[in-house]
Amino acid sequence: MTIPNAFFPTVQEKLKNRTPNEYLFPGAHHLSPTGMNTFGRQHRELLKELSFDTQTL
Repeated sequence: MTIPNAFFPTVQEKLKNRTPNEYLFPGAHHLSPTGMNTFGRQHRELLKELSFDTQTL
């Protein structure tokens, strides 16, 4: 995934305390990757936490 330049400072702040082996969107077991359905839900939750609108038109 590519992070747009405008979002990079916000995402960088969010990730600063994570270890390099952590997934941004972990699966059911926090050291495994996520599935497609889980990824979408967790992505929306992260955007909401960062105060980005997630409403669809």
